[in-house]
Amino acid sequence: AFLLIGVVLHFTYQAVVELRHDYTDEIVDQNGVVSFEITVDRDMVKPIWVFYELSGFHQNHRLYVDSRDDSQLMSPDYARSQKPQACHPKIETAGRGTDYPCGLVASTVFNDTFHVAHESPDGSFSRLEVDSSAPSIAWTGDLK
Repeated sequence: AFLLIGVVLHFTYQAVVELRHDYTDEIVDQNGVVSFEITVDRDMVKPIWVFYELSGFHQNHRLYVDSRDDSQLMSPDYARSQKPQACHPKIETAGRGTDYPCGLVASTVFNDTFHVAHESPDGSFSRLEVDSSAPSIAWTGDLK
């Protein structure tokens, strides 16, 4: 049984095409956009998964997880009546007062987008559709 599982895993892994590109130091254009090319040297079959890796971002760190005020989220009256200390260190924005919702989680925004294109032998590019809807980008267990 273990040999069979090992053979299946081996052939499954052989079909994986993994490419990495760190674009931290890429040049950003006047619109704040970074463009780069990755050459794929093997054919890829559907579905094609694009994974994104962040380093130095610890969403399970206790300070990050605890930086929110559940009472503020449950009651608009509570939110207006007092400063939510549980949101430390991100409670207020200078000149705007108390953040609603407050906390590190609420102030974390991920806004990178990806466009995938195929280059034809004649040098022209055709854009490939990327389905980024919730059922497509998350594992089934994460959607529940």
